[in-house]
Amino acid sequence: MMDRKIMLIVGAGQRLGTSVAKRFLKDGFIVILISRNESNLNSLKQSLTGYNDYVFTYKADVADKTELKSVLEDIAEKFQTIDVLFYNAVHIVKKSILQESEADLINDFTINVIGLLTTVQTLKENLIESKGVVLVSGGGIAICPMPEYSSYSISSSALRSMVLCLNSSLLEHGVYTGILLINGAIDENSQTYSPVNLSNVFWRLSVERNLPEIVL
Repeated sequence: MMDRKIMLIVGAGQRLGTSVAKRFLKDGFIVILISRNESNLNSLKQSLTGYNDYVFTYKADVADKTELKSVLEDIAEKFQTIDVLFYNAVHIVKKSILQESEADLINDFTINVIGLLTTVQTLKENLIESKGVVLVSGGGIAICPMPEYSSYSISSSALRSMVLCLNSSLLEHGVYTGILLINGAIDENSQTYSPVNLSNVFWRLSVERNLPEIVL
């Protein structure tokens, strides 16, 4: 089984996370799911019918750096290499900047941005070993801030900048990093923003390994 490539999804969710998992499982990957919710993990694994032997789940809260790092180290030890890392953790709250608190901004920034850095730093050697790929889901709000989603606007811009920095720093080690800025609501009925179409875009990014960002 370990002759299969390894994909790790941090912030696995029911729509995009599940669809991306299915896309890579179909191509022969082992998929590791990280979520802070045990019942969510169980539900996700059950939804990946036919692939249960190739799906592994780990519970960790991205907001808790110590817990996240510990789980990532366990994964690194067990699986050795990580071929594709997909960072999909996000916390979105509708609140204007004048209503925001310092504590809430820091919490959102920790989940939406710092969690990616912690993950990449912890798995750096594993990614380099496999000449791997780091994929990140982001929002078009990173380029066009929305005042009613102030914290998400701020953290999205920072996430985009971090991905571009990571790509520049990791390319010399053979590791590609790319972000898909999704400029619309994820909708099963949308041709552009359906989870299936988005997962195919992520797949192309992982194969082509050229553009550090795409706005869709």
